[in-house]
Amino acid sequence: VQQFNLDAWSFGSAQSRSRLFIAIAAPGLKPLPHPVLTHAHPPGTGRRCLGRAVNGVPFGTRRVEPTAFTFVTASEATADLPHITDSHVQTCISFPDHRTSRDPERWLTRNLIAMVPRYSLKQNFVRAVQHGYMAQPQREMHDWRNPFQRDPNMRSWSRANPHGLFQTISTACRPRDAFHGRVLHWQEHRLLTIMEARRAQGFLDHEVIVGLPSSRWRIVGNSVARPVALGLGMSIREAWLGNAPDDRGSKRAEPRVVVEVRDASTEAEFASEAGS
Repeated sequence: VQQFNLDAWSFGSAQSRSRLFIAIAAPGLKPLPHPVLTHAHPPGTGRRCLGRAVNGVPFGTRRVEPTAFTFVTASEATADLPHITDSHVQTCISFPDHRTSRDPERWLTRNLIAMVPRYSLKQNFVRAVQHGYMAQPQREMHDWRNPFQRDPNMRSWSRANPHGLFQTISTACRPRDAFHGRVLHWQEHRLLTIMEARRAQGFLDHEVIVGLPSSRWRIVGNSVARPVALGLGMSIREAWLGNAPDDRGSKRAEPRVVVEVRDASTEAEFASEAGS
């Protein structure tokens, strides 16, 4: 039994998304090798583990090793997407999914987003109120009774960090969420778009996702990050090829070569039949 604590950013995804994968190999079979990490950890990433077994051995430990590439930032992953200002029009011809997953925000909400400072990085609603940037109508929209919503370190109405990673793409874009509310664009006064969520999850641009905008976001957020799935699949392939054919439960069919031999008399009979 093996545990792989895989981070999406370690495979080229511009997203903070960590998942534990458990691999079990039958006795006598070669286990899965750890997927090869291609991208470095962001600065300050700790060597975490998910816990300890009853014998005290840690499990689900994050792997740290030299990699070929540095991690991909949110701005690098979306650098070619056009500017759409506040996305109120909800139309982008070259990238149809470069629109928000929600209906156009009402003017009060758009003003709230515009009042969240763009500098310094990772600004949010509570900090904007503390610094006097938020108007009274927008302040009244906030649930100040919730202790999580009052914490300046929470992520409600928080801007993404262009030099870091997108937060974990969940099944819905909820800017009011105290834990998953870092969905404001770092430069434009709008929420993140479906295309930006796709880029974070590793979806290819030409792949078509059908449904309402909210449904398309949910499909993207409910998926495994594509680069992680590819890395895990390569490990499964290596383990499969490393085991003997008999150990995989079915013997590989040996190629057969059929050679037909004809003597001179047989050739003469064929020639006479062909002539008649």
